[in-house]
Amino acid sequence: MENYEILSTSPKGAYGFVHTVKHLRDNKTYAMKKIECMDEATCNKAVREAMALLDLQHSTICKYKEIFVTWDEEVSALCVCMVMDYSNVGDVALVLRDKRRRREKVREMVIKNFLGQMVDVLVYIHSKNVFHGNLKPSNILLLVDLSFAICDFTVPTFVNDEINHKIRMKDHLKIWMAPEAMEGKATATSDIWSTACIMLEMMVCSKMDENEFDQLVKRIRNDQVLLQTILEKLHDEQKYTSSLCDLLKTMMETNPQDRISAEALVDLQYVKESLVICGSPLSGMKRSPVGPLIVPYGEGIDKLLEYMQVQVEVEEAQKSSLKYLNYLMYETEVLLASTRIVPVLISVLKCHSDCLEVQAQACRILLKFATKATEDSVEEGFLFSDRVVDVILSIMESRRKCVELQIIICNLLMLLSGSVAAGKLIGKAGGIQSILKTLRMYRDNSHICIPCCGALYSLVVSQRNAQTAVSEGSLETIQKVLEKHLTNGDVVESSCSALWALCLEE
Repeated sequence: MENYEILSTSPKGAYGFVHTVKHLRDNKTYAMKKIECMDEATCNKAVREAMALLDLQHSTICKYKEIFVTWDEEVSALCVCMVMDYSNVGDVALVLRDKRRRREKVREMVIKNFLGQMVDVLVYIHSKNVFHGNLKPSNILLLVDLSFAICDFTVPTFVNDEINHKIRMKDHLKIWMAPEAMEGKATATSDIWSTACIMLEMMVCSKMDENEFDQLVKRIRNDQVLLQTILEKLHDEQKYTSSLCDLLKTMMETNPQDRISAEALVDLQYVKESLVICGSPLSGMKRSPVGPLIVPYGEGIDKLLEYMQVQVEVEEAQKSSLKYLNYLMYETEVLLASTRIVPVLISVLKCHSDCLEVQAQACRILLKFATKATEDSVEEGFLFSDRVVDVILSIMESRRKCVELQIIICNLLMLLSGSVAAGKLIGKAGGIQSILKTLRMYRDNSHICIPCCGALYSLVVSQRNAQTAVSEGSLETIQKVLEKHLTNGDVVESSCSALWALCLEE
């Protein structure tokens, strides 16, 4: 403990305190979990088990820095201390509380992205004979790039001590635990139940408060028919797909032996799609080419599009085709062929959501079409459809770290939002929230701030969009952008326009 200064302490949880600490040498902030031990033998055994956590290297795991034993004067006991990375962005529990307060539905695309990342990380830890054992929304931290990392792994010694486990675990902490885990007999598939339980909470949070959800899960543990009834209701009333609902039934089997494993989940079509969305390497290989990979150069746009459709699942074919199509975009004939080209681009983007190069090339072409449409005062057609909007927003969410692609997407959204119809679709699909997230993340980047504020200026013409923007804190966000770029005339003009439009609504 001599290397750390305690900055703050959270209320005591099931297995001890969690401190926010500063390392006195590297001056970085970490989270430290301190667990009391009954005796020295238990303490030593727990440390040996916890050491495996130091070897976990995965982007969706909160990295462990150090594990050690110390004597705590206040409780007169030995304690195991586990130091891990710290995030001040928040956690999934905070997101769910906000959704409940707003009575706002969690979109299936968000749940699907969450599922993909969770399956990816669970396959990883289970392959190393490690399981989390205590997955819940407050143990899934949001990161600066708006992805997340799981933290606060349990140590088998503490969980398997049945007497102390029951003393430590309060009822409200058991909500997301599998039936067997509540008895101190957690296994790898207990993590599957907990993941599904969090997903179920995402699906019902707009309709149920925490106490109602707690009661629902207690009943579901003993009544699989009730789970079926709830999922059918969510399908009918909330419009969640039957594929998602069927998957949850598989993941929430009461008997752990009948419950699907993380490895087996990878083979399910819905999960495969989720893995592609989050960019997981588990999403698999691309299909083999149909015939020779020879792009039909100089044979006209129709031949090129036909080739792209035949080889739609072949990544290398699409890379070459898109490069050639980008070259052809300077020709008037190609610019006028948007009605034939854009649907093909959307098919390619959906098929290759894990390939950054394909996404960047295709989005550049869409941006050129949108620019042409703006110049010609065109505000309708496939380019302004929900299919295009959904794909663009999906890329925006999944490629937060790629600055170049974010710039393209933000400019594309700014141009599309000039169409009243497309603006409504963007708002309905959660585009305002996505734009504000990007704006907050890249507040220092003028190339992103200008189109984001420009898009908001156009979007808030719709009263519903304006209300969403105001409720999501857009005024404060734009004000901070303006303060950051007071000497940049283009940013000032764009942000002032957005503020003016929002103030009209206010």
